[in-house]
Amino acid sequence: MTSLVAGRLVLLYEEQARSAPRALRQDIEAVTELYREVVRTGDDALLSGAELGKYLNRLHSFDVSKCDFESVPVEAVEYSYEGVPEEVRAGVLSFELSNNGKENHELALFRKNDGVKEPLDTLLKLAGAEFDERMTLVGVARTPPGNRAFSVSRVSAGEYAVVCFQPTATSGGPPHHTKGMFEEFKVV
Repeated sequence: MTSLVAGRLVLLYEEQARSAPRALRQDIEAVTELYREVVRTGDDALLSGAELGKYLNRLHSFDVSKCDFESVPVEAVEYSYEGVPEEVRAGVLSFELSNNGKENHELALFRKNDGVKEPLDTLLKLAGAEFDERMTLVGVARTPPGNRAFSVSRVSAGEYAVVCFQPTATSGGPPHHTKGMFEEFKVV
């Protein structure tokens, strides 16, 4: 993450703190301070620790309990997802990723662009720019083994996919999707 992105997140969280319920302000302020430290030091590693996850998970728990969006629990194992529904309603979705495998996993959420007819396994073989012309990234959740992560996104009707681009445990190994870790679903 660049300092510019972290700086924008500082502004976003400062704005949220002004209107957030009192119960959330301390967690929002802690997250804001972590992003400020990234801006000051340029050290992205500050964002991969358990401390940030603790605050974000508490904020997310509040969102799930109070906001009107659907939670979609998904389990990641080597090398597949379990629990991806065939169809969900348009609106705000929270993909709740549990990593029950022994490797790092992610859930990269994509929308197939209108008019794209190729199957997902063909699209995943395309070079970066060609893939980006056909698929739009909507959200990402990444987590090490035994942990949880989430990605909240507003989705509209269309064809979607979840894909794991994490490399296999072998250093620099092929991405998990080459071993079948991808699923498609529709939003209606």
